[in-house]
Amino acid sequence: MTDKLITVEEFQPKNIIYKDPKKNSHGGVTIPYLYNCPRRGEIPFLLKTPKCSLPFGASQYPSKENVIAGKEHEVRYSMELSFTGYSGGDISDPKMKMFFDKMTAFQKERNAFLFKNSKKFLKKTYKSIDVLEELCNPIIKYSRDKQTGEISDKYAPRISTKLGRDRKDDKNLDTFSGVRVYRSTDKSKRVEFDISGLQGLFPSRSSVKGLISGTSVSVVSGKVSTPLYAKQLMVFPSEHEIVVNVFADDSDNEDEDAVAVCVDSDDEDAVADKKVPVAKPTKSKPAPAPESDDDEDEDSEVEVEVEVTDDDED
Repeated sequence: MTDKLITVEEFQPKNIIYKDPKKNSHGGVTIPYLYNCPRRGEIPFLLKTPKCSLPFGASQYPSKENVIAGKEHEVRYSMELSFTGYSGGDISDPKMKMFFDKMTAFQKERNAFLFKNSKKFLKKTYKSIDVLEELCNPIIKYSRDKQTGEISDKYAPRISTKLGRDRKDDKNLDTFSGVRVYRSTDKSKRVEFDISGLQGLFPSRSSVKGLISGTSVSVVSGKVSTPLYAKQLMVFPSEHEIVVNVFADDSDNEDEDAVAVCVDSDDEDAVADKKVPVAKPTKSKPAPAPESDDDEDEDSEVEVEVEVTDDDED
């Protein structure tokens, strides 16, 4: 199977081969495609991506607030892989730049093919490719200025990859057996997950390497889309997430000789928690009785119970 994977380096968008259209269940048409590899012939489109950030983590449509009761099985899940590092004064990630350029070319090649063959595939001819492109959902998504609607370079562009839910009796289930997920901290162990674990597994600002699949161009109600699906994902934690056991090398006796005490101080730089030696426990003797009534106001030795804690230092 691995010999059928396409790397970013070898991917040539012009080698996408489109097949004859088929009617789909939505009243439109589906245009299947394969990748014509110079070494292996026509193979499925399975592309390995570089490590991409997930600015939004896993997403769902409609959003949780807009899901109609009883329609939860129709919710679709996806994630947007960001091309962070694809451009700038100094290209921070040349491989990401290559990935961005080739996916952009993939989109342009698709549009050019549909324009040239619009009568056969879309049952209509167009005067210019610009008119046709208005009907095509972009593969590359850009952020836009909320006020002007113009493309903004504040955030890196993205591609959307769908997480295909399992199906039974024409309804989506809560599982994703077609998506194999691994963690970068344990690459050999597959992570089982369902809808309830999506946000925890793919939090915002984490990263993934993906194996993404494409099979066809879909035309429904005159709109063109090219869905991409996640087949495998390697999840890398966010730089803000602590995933290692910070206590792994701690000694069990590390804190036996210290106790945390609160220090009152007006100095902002004073340490609030300090470790002070704890005396070994001894048997307490009752305080001697006062010799006279005159001694009642004097300080007397009183047994005090001290609670010893093993709190770790911050």
